[in-house]
Amino acid sequence: MSRELPAIRFQTKWLSRNPLVRRANSGFRETLLRLVHACGARTILDAGCGEGINLLTLSKAGDWQLEGLELTRESLDVARAALPDRVALRQGDVTRLPYDDRSFDLVLGTEVLEHVDDPARALREMARVSRGRLLLSVPREPLWRVLNVMRGKYLRHLGNTDGHLNHWSGRGFRRFCAAEVDILAHHHPIPWTFLLCAPRHREAGER
Repeated sequence: MSRELPAIRFQTKWLSRNPLVRRANSGFRETLLRLVHACGARTILDAGCGEGINLLTLSKAGDWQLEGLELTRESLDVARAALPDRVALRQGDVTRLPYDDRSFDLVLGTEVLEHVDDPARALREMARVSRGRLLLSVPREPLWRVLNVMRGKYLRHLGNTDGHLNHWSGRGFRRFCAAEVDILAHHHPIPWTFLLCAPRHREAGER
């Protein structure tokens, strides 16, 4: 199950005035948009959309049919206030997605799997509801924590961001995901790992 996390805090990361953070965020958005455009998707689910930062970026860059799912009501309220009405929002858990199999052309799982108690189950759920592609991202460790320490953040936890339960190097994340999906491409805008994947759909009754 996803952990409930305070709203607002993660939005401030994307609105930081720190020039290094802004440069990193720009690399994240550019990678996200490039890969989404490359997928040729029409319908997109942002699973674990938080306060809607990715959905806001996408809503300004294309005419995709967008939907976001988030566990916490507080984060959804923030997203709803920021996003255009055409973006659908729904409350739910990424480990039990409330959608039929193969419901979306593209499923985003960006900056969410590091927060989930059972990331393998969440990944299987994202693959289940995708009929085309998955786009996943996580912080790249240990670089993420090193950079946090360098900027004086989360020092009591040696740079580990509050709420991060899972930690992957680029290679470790590829190995983790390859157990459930086919990896088509990987990208590493500092300090993240992005994977573009294809689901392996199970036959009815198979677990």
